[in-house]
Amino acid sequence: MKKVFILLIGFSLCFISCSKKERNQTDETTIIQETKIEKEETSTEIKVEEKAKEYVYVNSVEGLRIRKNSDAESEKIGSLKNKEKVELISRGKVPVEIDGITSTWYEIKTEEGIQGFAFGGYLEETLNNVEIIQTVEGNYWNEQNRDNVTIKNKGNGKLSITTNIPIFSESQRIIEVQEIFHTDLFNDIIDGRGGLSNTFSVKFNENKELILQNDRYELINMFEDDEYEQETHKTTVFIKK
Repeated sequence: MKKVFILLIGFSLCFISCSKKERNQTDETTIIQETKIEKEETSTEIKVEEKAKEYVYVNSVEGLRIRKNSDAESEKIGSLKNKEKVELISRGKVPVEIDGITSTWYEIKTEEGIQGFAFGGYLEETLNNVEIIQTVEGNYWNEQNRDNVTIKNKGNGKLSITTNIPIFSESQRIIEVQEIFHTDLFNDIIDGRGGLSNTFSVKFNENKELILQNDRYELINMFEDDEYEQETHKTTVFIKK
């Protein structure tokens, strides 16, 4: 009887000891898993932060000032070169107008570690935008110095196009920088007598020359399905001055 009682006590002690070990192992496993999750979350947060970095490029042949604060009168703490790449920290919320361009102040950081503010009207999201703007911006005139087209940077990836040519119903347009070589800047149709019509358009040709093109259309089948014959009547090349 004593032997049975001793065996029962021994079994109970063994069971309690095993249970404690299992709980300890479970606790250790839980801690390890939580540590792994925390590391994974931290790693994910770091990767997301790196992917979120954004860069802009300077669009100013004369360079661009870096200010201590988002104000044109603020202390100058550095300068940027034309086409220089800088990290964009944040965009301001209050638009201001400088040199006829409306934009906000951008907080930026240079490769040398200088952090401050620069006017966003002279910063573009891509280097390609900068190169296009600096290629097309300017005043264009025909040979007689009578007809004029002016292209100006408007900031934020946009261009302002104005003309004094009276045949067009509008004299000003705002277009995206990337559209400049792929669309008519101005276009109008003038109907004439006897089925004749003329289309006038200002655009860049395949050689990236700004031209005024006059296409003449003549109605050659008036009584059945309308058919037109196109003829390029005249092309005028503008010169940037």
